[in-house]
Amino acid sequence: MKYFIALYFLAFTFMRFNAQVSSNFSVEMNKSISDSLLITIHYTETNYQLFKEIALQNDRLLFLRHQVLNNIGFPPILSQGKVATNWPSWREAQEHESKWAPYTDIFAYDIEWDSPPDETNDVAQTIIDLLAYLYETSQEYGHIIKLSTGLNYQFGTQHTEALAQSEQLHIHAIELLKIYPAKDPGGMDYVEWAVSRATEVRSINPQVQIFFGILTPDMTVNKSINVAEVLISEMKIREMEFDGFTLWSETDSIILFLEWLRGTTSIYTDEQEVNVFILEQNYPNPFNQITNIPIFLSKREYITLKVYNMLSQEVKTLVNRELNAGYNNIIFDASCLPSGIYFYRITNKLFSQTRKMLLLK
Repeated sequence: MKYFIALYFLAFTFMRFNAQVSSNFSVEMNKSISDSLLITIHYTETNYQLFKEIALQNDRLLFLRHQVLNNIGFPPILSQGKVATNWPSWREAQEHESKWAPYTDIFAYDIEWDSPPDETNDVAQTIIDLLAYLYETSQEYGHIIKLSTGLNYQFGTQHTEALAQSEQLHIHAIELLKIYPAKDPGGMDYVEWAVSRATEVRSINPQVQIFFGILTPDMTVNKSINVAEVLISEMKIREMEFDGFTLWSETDSIILFLEWLRGTTSIYTDEQEVNVFILEQNYPNPFNQITNIPIFLSKREYITLKVYNMLSQEVKTLVNRELNAGYNNIIFDASCLPSGIYFYRITNKLFSQTRKMLLLK
């Protein structure tokens, strides 16, 4: 009898493991590709809190010119990550050097059609002068300040060769992202345009770091993930590495995108007392209507378990009460929901953890 129980348990474990491997193969493959990809997110109060909790060593928190000049969240206090400040005119930045230079690791320069004429008339010389200025500023303030320029669809494309001399390049085209997968008048969609620019700049400067703008406020997370997947695939086909994504969106959308990009996100917000819990992958996955969500709690505590769709909209609350210590199995009945990707998130006062599941009907 004991032998039969042990055999049954092994078979059950194998089936669950096998189901998880097959259903999560694309996610795991993506995670292995994206382990080294960095993120840049723009400053808001909630994005700042998120960044402090999830930032890797070289992720970047970006402050716009008016935020720096008006001390809106600036300078930040970070234990991890880099600070980037964005300027449409480096001459203006030079006038306010003492406000940003002591705290800035990345000088983000977006040259646009409305940038000062003395900077747009000869972009190549502007980049040379700016690199020299940042070298001197780095020496003066005792830390490296790298140059990151924006190669944008409307204006920057005209200056690809000059902008490629930067240490980092942010390739973005909001106009094309809005209409993706539709094409522009030249017959290119966003991915084709972005990859073409990346190929071009790497042929000029093989050492330049490349970041793609990917998530904007008017884009759904689902669409952003789709674009990111295609970008990763296209760059891999060309055997070109790139360095990360710039996420211009609200905190909830950024969280969902990062959960896709980097896998499970676990956030500690208080180090004094942490009640450990483990949110396991649901099974079966993919599932048709009903699936199980196992949760392990180190002690009895009050938790919430909620399900969200790809638009960050809450679709169901599964738990909003105290659960006993040990393993708890939560059944999720999705019979009233359409097929698609969903996220389930467990939270208590100190900790949050999220996983992804696939409903197929």
